[in-house]
Amino acid sequence: MVFIMKSFLTEQQIKVLRLRAKGLKQSEIAEILGTSRANVSILERRAMEKIEKAKNTLLLWEQINSKISVEIRSGEDIFTVPEKLFKKADELGIKVPYSTAEIIAFLVEHAPVHDRLAKRNFTLFLDSKDRLRISECILEDIEDLKS
Repeated sequence: MVFIMKSFLTEQQIKVLRLRAKGLKQSEIAEILGTSRANVSILERRAMEKIEKAKNTLLLWEQINSKISVEIRSGEDIFTVPEKLFKKADELGIKVPYSTAEIIAFLVEHAPVHDRLAKRNFTLFLDSKDRLRISECILEDIEDLKS
């Protein structure tokens, strides 16, 4: 028995994704579903776009509910970020459970950086479970939203 939960995906998109997950080619899926390969391609592309938007929405929600966030601008040296985070945390009375080295290592691995510099704007935040997270969706005036 298959249970379908509420989703942004259509039934057809779910069928296509399930068959792709099993390793089938678009042409094979088209034959099974009685449609064209082009239609399967469109269904898959639109499904992936919806999934990406859903992921971004969840990340945005986590950012809105974060304990603390700092905006990093394109060209900023990531070695300045830990101090920026600690300063804001001190102002808000929040303990950051990471060392400077751990924050920099996290940024090197997860943030859009090259040679210590931010390649584009992003937000570093500490979520409600004390996890460091990166969002490339800058929330303007996030502090106003939390007030």
